[in-house]
Amino acid sequence: MTTRALPLAALLLVALALLPVWASAPIGARADRADRQQADRGDPVASLASPVPSRTWDLAFWTGEHAAGTTLWRRALGACRSASAASATSAIGAGAPGCTAVRLASWWGPTPLPPPVWLLAAPFAAAGAEGRK
Repeated sequence: MTTRALPLAALLLVALALLPVWASAPIGARADRADRQQADRGDPVASLASPVPSRTWDLAFWTGEHAAGTTLWRRALGACRSASAASATSAIGAGAPGCTAVRLASWWGPTPLPPPVWLLAAPFAAAGAEGRK
């Protein structure tokens, strides 16, 4: 090994040695506690203004609200849509992580109804009828 490669190898070795320590830190520890508390507080619409995504008000929650067509869903959708104009009265930015979940839920749409059981059983009934002939 040349003398130039020795410091580079030492730096690489230290970086690789510290990687497990950095990766083992919980994600919540990397975010500021105040931001995490703001994201997970009681009001789902107010939590949309947080700079970190909420663990409580996530995509599954907003998809359920969209499927039910609740007032809360309409308020969140309105807040995220009006935020794209960046009004001075709204603290929610269009690129806020909470608004990403709301936009995905609006794109995803409500969950469809499950198919009727007779429709699921039709291929098996047809196969059974052919086997008896």
